[in-house]
Amino acid sequence: MPQAAERKALERGLRSLNENMTTLAELSEIAIRKAVDGFDRLDPGVAADVFTLDQEIYALQLEIEKTCVDLLALHAPVARDLRPITPSLKITTDLDRIGRHGLGDQAGDAS
Repeated sequence: MPQAAERKALERGLRSLNENMTTLAELSEIAIRKAVDGFDRLDPGVAADVFTLDQEIYALQLEIEKTCVDLLALHAPVARDLRPITPSLKITTDLDRIGRHGLGDQAGDAS
């Protein structure tokens, strides 16, 4: 029976990882859309919203990375279960950068 409980815990962790990755992608998209909209309207007030989104994106990135490390360390997944974990570690960095580009655009930064 312990294997069944461990399997359920791994599945819960993978489900949580998937949900957080989806949320991270959505937040990054929102940050870019807000930045572009604020730039088009020449609205400097949007920068505060984008900055807040950037902080949320970064916090979620850290949470996802911790989840990935925990899943790897506690469950030693292989094959099918390992596939969503390792790309998530890379994708979180990319999505964080995407969100930060929105912040850079608002700040007048070309990064």
